Amino acid sequence: MYPAAPGEVNEVRQSVLGLRRGLSNQEERIEEARKAVQNLMDGIERNNRVTEAALKKLDQRFEEVRGRLESLENEIALLRQGRTGAPAGPEGRAGTPAPGAPRPPGTEPSPPGAPPAAGAPPGPPQTALVPARPEAPAAPPAAPAPKPPDPEEEFNQALRVIQEERSYPKARALLSAFIAKFPTHDLADDAQYWLGQTYFEERNYERAILAFNKVQVDYANGDKAPDALLQEGVSFLNLGDRASARELLMRLQQKYPNSEAAKKAEERLKAMQ
Repeated sequence: MYPAAPGEVNEVRQSVLGLRRGLSNQEERIEEARKAVQNLMDGIERNNRVTEAALKKLDQRFEEVRGRLESLENEIALLRQGRTGAPAGPEGRAGTPAPGAPRPPGTEPSPPGAPPAAGAPPGPPQTALVPARPEAPAAPPAAPAPKPPDPEEEFNQALRVIQEERSYPKARALLSAFIAKFPTHDLADDAQYWLGQTYFEERNYERAILAFNKVQVDYANGDKAPDALLQEGVSFLNLGDRASARELLMRLQQKYPNSEAAKKAEERLKAMQ
């Protein structure tokens, strides 16, 4: 074989340097993208905390209003009982003259213990009138204890909105609330994955990449981590960034080699060749 010419050696060197620069630029792009992802996730986390604080304030105001309503109901009940138990008016009972009114002759009341007047029919025995006492107000029924939240039911509700209603903004609100309330629940990584899937279905691949990446950041050991990494790579591929997509799919094969997502990643890589 003939030795390589100096010009050919230089061309090879330039090609190698070009490849190295390309890899370096690609790593810088990936690092910048990850920093942007982290900044956006931090902002979303702050927004979630603000939303949770606002919900707590609304709950407190609701409890105050409910307490005022119960107090008003008690006052109304007391007023009603006072009306039904009120003594008779100045006219007195039927057949009894009002105090101070003149009585017909022969109808003056006899003193206690005196015999009835001659010729007067014996009247019924007189009994002392005791004014009725108003009944004590009934205690208001105790409010039922609030039902504790069911994480699985809330998560399934969000899935129904995605799969049946196809209302992705509504589903994102439910999933974000679920993650804020149950950040350490077994379904938290599933909620974060489906949050990214709502953006993916809307073809908003940039936001989908951010949401799928958060599964890797916060729930790397969860069962949805391989699927999230696969969808992140597919999102880059749909944006036309084949280099980033290939890097993520290869990482998926290395990190989760026995997963179903790794098999799908292999098919994607073959199709990209």
